[in-house]
Amino acid sequence: MKVLIVKLSAFGDIIHSLPALDDVLARPGVSEVHWLVDVRYQFVTEVFPPQVRVHTIDLKGKNRLSEVWRVVKALRAEKFDVALDLQGLMKSALLARLICSKVFGIDQKYMKEKYQRKSEIIYNGASNLEINEPKLIERFSLEKEKYILSVSRLIRHKGIHYLIKAF
Repeated sequence: MKVLIVKLSAFGDIIHSLPALDDVLARPGVSEVHWLVDVRYQFVTEVFPPQVRVHTIDLKGKNRLSEVWRVVKALRAEKFDVALDLQGLMKSALLARLICSKVFGIDQKYMKEKYQRKSEIIYNGASNLEINEPKLIERFSLEKEKYILSVSRLIRHKGIHYLIKAF
C-alpha cells in the first residue's frame, strides 16, 4: 500500500505526528510512505526515517494557486492508495482529496454533508517515540540520554513544568 501523510505545519504538530508515522511504517502491507509538508517546515523532516519521501508545497508564496496545482499534479502521478490528513484543516483536507480518492482523518459528518463522501476519523494520540539516530547525537555534540525534548508553547496548561520537575 502506498500512503500519503498530509501534515503541513507547524513544528510541534509535525513532531507530535511522529508516533503516527511510526505506526504507518510498522503496518504490514505498507510499501511506501510519503509526507506533504509546507516548505517553511521542511527542516523538521530531517528527523524522519530515510524510507519516508518528503514533498513540499509553498502555500505562502506569490503563485499559490499554480503551486497547489503543480504539487497536486505531481502527487496524483504517484497513485496513492490512501491519504491520511493529520492536519485536520480545510486546506489539508482539500489537498489530500485532490491528490487521492481515499482520505482518512476528516470529520465524518462534515464530509457527508458537504461532499457526500464517507470518511474515517483518526483520533489524536501519542505514544513513546524513540529516535535511534546516532548521527543526530554526534551532529549536535550531545550526550546520549542527558536531555529531554518537548516541542510545545511554553504556557502553563501544556504542563512543561511537570516534565522539567520529573526530569
